[in-house]
Amino acid sequence: MDLDEDFVCFGNGAFDVLDVQDVRRAIRVIDDCFQLRSWQSLADLWSAGLVSVFFRAAYLVGFKPWDSGVPAPELVATVEGEHRLPAGKALDLGCGTGTNCIYLAEHGWDATGVDFVPRAIKAAGQKASSAGVSPRFIAGDVTRLNSLGIGSGFDLLFDLGCFHSIPDSGRDAYVSGATEVARTGATMLLFGFVRGASPPRFGPRGLARREVAERFGAGWEMVTETAGRPMFGADAAWYRLRHR
Repeated sequence: MDLDEDFVCFGNGAFDVLDVQDVRRAIRVIDDCFQLRSWQSLADLWSAGLVSVFFRAAYLVGFKPWDSGVPAPELVATVEGEHRLPAGKALDLGCGTGTNCIYLAEHGWDATGVDFVPRAIKAAGQKASSAGVSPRFIAGDVTRLNSLGIGSGFDLLFDLGCFHSIPDSGRDAYVSGATEVARTGATMLLFGFVRGASPPRFGPRGLARREVAERFGAGWEMVTETAGRPMFGADAAWYRLRHR
């Protein structure tokens, strides 16, 4: 295990937390989840702001229940459905091991994926090679898109549970970066847990009820907000937005 690679820091972004004790704590929490001993410790880890360390440790030990290996049905409907978008440039924010990026590339999209876990990006590249497609994968912080050299003019931005994991302090920077790289008229598909009266017992802090509309309101129009299947004690929603 190359800990230097797995716990590399990208600078002063929203995810930058690097401390040996934090890493050890994250690995203990993930072991608790594997053994079904405790989900509360994971919620506590999120509350402490150790999102970066959690995800790097999770990929290191192979704990990634969010990685289904199957393209999201909502994305499939957007690409292949009755009201499909024409293929263009797509950006997958928090791409993980690249499942959705690879799917987009297989359907004619010029796809780019960004994730801050180097191990996930490496796996994504290997999966793409096996699939015979060449999406671009970049290791970096989605709250600092303008420093990653990803370009602009994206027609589709896709987020399957990235934004809802970002600490509140980094969410406006995420929105600003996404707005800057999207072309006028671009579509954004975003999935997130939605907070209820009590905090979720598992995973990300999630989104406040009106948060997506309010944070994206200056540059984006809310097209649809659709309830998703509740997960881990939290409500969920899909948001479709259009860049003004």
